[in-house]
Amino acid sequence: MKDFFNPKGVFTTRNLALMALMVAASTVLGMLETFVDPSQKLYSFAYLPRAMAALSFGPYAAVAVAFVSDFTGFLTNPSYGYFFGYAVSAMVTDFICAAFLYKRKITFLRAAAARALVVVLVVFGLNGIWQVFYYGAEAAKYFSLFRLLRNLIQFPLDVYLMVMMGGHVRKFLSGEWK
Repeated sequence: MKDFFNPKGVFTTRNLALMALMVAASTVLGMLETFVDPSQKLYSFAYLPRAMAALSFGPYAAVAVAFVSDFTGFLTNPSYGYFFGYAVSAMVTDFICAAFLYKRKITFLRAAAARALVVVLVVFGLNGIWQVFYYGAEAAKYFSLFRLLRNLIQFPLDVYLMVMMGGHVRKFLSGEWK
C-alpha cells in the first residue's frame, strides 16, 4: 500500500509522454461517441485509455490524465458548457480503477468490481447529482433510467476490454512485448 500513494517515478519524461498519448487517444475516442440525443450518450470508448493510464501509472497519474482528458475533450467538442463536476467524476472513476488494478494482477473479478463501484458511486451518485444541477430533477429521473439500461448493456464489454487491453498495455510498457 505504501507504493500506491508514492508519486516517485510516476512523472518521468517517458511516463508523461505516454500519459499525453493516452489523453490524446481518450480525446479522439471521445469524439467518436454514439449519442441517443444530445445529452445522452449511448456508448463511448473514451474511458479506455484513461483506465490504461490508471492501471499503469497509479492514482496520481490517473487523476491528472482524467482531468486533462475531460478538459481537452471539452475543447475539441464544445457542444455544451463546461461543467467541472464531470471532471470530478472522471477523476474519481480513474482513481477507483487505479485502486483496484494498479500494481495488481488484472483479473475479470477485479475489473468487474472496479467497474461496478464506478457505476454505483460515479454514474448513479456523482453524475446523478451533476445532472440535477445541470438539467433539473425531472430530467435527471429520465436520465437515470436510461443510464441504468446503458450501463447494464455495456458493463460486460467494459470489463472485457479493461482486462484484455490492460494486459497488453502492461506488457508493452514493461518491455515484454515482442
